[in-house]
Amino acid sequence: MKPDFNDSRRSLVVTASEAYDVVNKRIDLWKRKTGKTPPFEGNTATRWGSAKEKYCIDAFERANDCIVKWNNTFYVHDTDPLGATPDFLYKDSVGECKCPHSMKIPESIPEWYYYQVQVQIHVMRSHNPSIDHAHFCVWTPDDFKQMIVPYDSKFILWYMPHVL
Repeated sequence: MKPDFNDSRRSLVVTASEAYDVVNKRIDLWKRKTGKTPPFEGNTATRWGSAKEKYCIDAFERANDCIVKWNNTFYVHDTDPLGATPDFLYKDSVGECKCPHSMKIPESIPEWYYYQVQVQIHVMRSHNPSIDHAHFCVWTPDDFKQMIVPYDSKFILWYMPHVL
């Protein structure tokens, strides 16, 4: 189940996958948002990761003996210019799956994914204030790891001036 990447609202907000770029790759993001460079269309690694996402969600469900709501809806924050498409929703949380082409599972959440997950939580809290954490999941054919990432309101307070 793929997100609707043609949702026209994406061009009007910073998406969770662009969250890191707001602070660390501002010029590249500006060029993409203004059409000065073409939008990222994916590459071998992102296509592989997208194709394997189902296995990551299946592994999460097995590890937690649960059923999640797969998500392909693009959500926009009620007041902030942010949007997100979490991979799944589970109780009072969101889920983000990564299936690295490198087949390496990180010890902790990489910084660029931390931005993405925090923005996802923030966006989703505007729709459901009970959401207070994310499940950051990493899958390879030989391994699966999940990390709980709590909502970091201090990070969001620091982050938002960069967006506005």
